[in-house]
Amino acid sequence: MKLRWSAFGGPTARATGVLRLESCPSACDPRAVRDYPVSVIASHARRCPDGHDDYRLLDVAYSSGERPSGTTANTPPLVLFCPLAN
Repeated sequence: MKLRWSAFGGPTARATGVLRLESCPSACDPRAVRDYPVSVIASHARRCPDGHDDYRLLDVAYSSGERPSGTTANTPPLVLFCPLAN
């Protein structure tokens, strides 16, 4: 995913960008790779063991009517975890 952040570091972070998806196995024709415009909101920042506040929830929505078959405009939120400690 390639994103351009318009806000970052506050209670929420917002970005727009492109989600690149391949519609077949990896040995597939390169023309089977499609780009979909998306908007992203990261939220629910919490302190991690490394002392940084990391966003814990990521909402991704397709920005246009074009999206992968079998999907809805809004995907279920992605739960993010703290990075592994060394």
